[in-house]
Amino acid sequence: MRWCIIQIFETFGPVSCPLYSVRFNSMEHIAQHGIELGAKVFCVPNVSEWTHYVFLEHIKAYVYIMF
Repeated sequence: MRWCIIQIFETFGPVSCPLYSVRFNSMEHIAQHGIELGAKVFCVPNVSEWTHYVFLEHIKAYVYIMF
């Protein structure tokens, strides 16, 4: 069975082989999602309902506005 557990919090590592981190509020929050240590988790970037791309130009424009 597959379901969306949570949004990706951060992407890091090389572009050719990115790594992803997720953030939960507490151990209870993890248990509510039915996640256990060692569970396999997958990222599905081609499902537009759950993912979107952020382009470098947008980040640069946002940083420029902030500072």
